[in-house]
Amino acid sequence: MLLASVVQTATGMGFGLLAGPLVLLVQPALVPGPLLVGTLAALLPVVWRERAALELTAMRGAVLASVPGVVAGLLLLQVINGRLLGITVALVVLLACGAALAGVRLPGGRRALAVAGFAAGTLSTVAATPGPPLVVTYRAPTPAAQRANLSVFFVGTTLLSLGVLLAGGELTGGGLAAGAGLVPFVLVGFLLAGPLRRRLALAAMRRAALVLCLLSGAALLVRSLAG
Repeated sequence: MLLASVVQTATGMGFGLLAGPLVLLVQPALVPGPLLVGTLAALLPVVWRERAALELTAMRGAVLASVPGVVAGLLLLQVINGRLLGITVALVVLLACGAALAGVRLPGGRRALAVAGFAAGTLSTVAATPGPPLVVTYRAPTPAAQRANLSVFFVGTTLLSLGVLLAGGELTGGGLAAGAGLVPFVLVGFLLAGPLRRRLALAAMRRAALVLCLLSGAALLVRSLAG
């Protein structure tokens, strides 16, 4: 939890990618509900500290577009074999992130962010990996902007996921209490990331985020092939 919080605070993403698999191995009962509570605790301090760099209009469109994306993901899971869908999504993520790392410039702007938000909602449902579309599409003007705007998007998708779990009875008071137990570790990670946050240049941050997305895509591909 500490390492995941440090990476999230420094780059604007990576908490779920790092914490999810490890927590699933050690304490499966903490996934997904309690871990989402911990995720929210990792995101909100970043958004608050970097609030001056927020681009709420652009991110609002991406968050709103993620809602029909979640619905589309649910529909896809019903009509397409889950293993085939996972492999397809993983290959698309690997191709897009690899192209971005190689210097290929993909479309940007609010419309592209809305499309990325839709895709992130879909990926969140089918593969629990909402990050890659936003990381590939969003071009932050400053390191603070990357941290703030990626984090605020993930706040929106995390709240959406928590709402679905609560409405479906999958997350109870006990789960919320277990998630609250993760918060101190997350906050310590937030404090430890301060020096690293100040040293990371924008280009290095974007590369780090893209590498995390590549790892996410590779993990999904391995999981889908093995499943």
